[in-house]
Amino acid sequence: MRITFDFASADWGDVNHWQIIAGAMPDAVTAATSLTYQGTTANGDASDLGYKWATKTYDVTVTTGASGRIYVQAGVWGSWEALRTYYIDNLRVGLTAQ
Repeated sequence: MRITFDFASADWGDVNHWQIIAGAMPDAVTAATSLTYQGTTANGDASDLGYKWATKTYDVTVTTGASGRIYVQAGVWGSWEALRTYYIDNLRVGLTAQ
């Protein structure tokens, strides 16, 4: 399965980034430890230049359970005392049967 989306972040520099979540599972996620973490929210800038859009693409392997359902994850995980905003747009999910 390929998960692709456009992601905007204002996180710059080398520290204090949150994690991008992108994955798929045969069952609904009930705990943070079951999420699929794919990298940081850093936008690659060395200074605060505001939001920067980037296309994120992740290939994941998932096998359906007895229900035949797949639960797709796309989001952000982090814990910090400050308010943060991220944008996800143009989410695309491609399936390839194997």
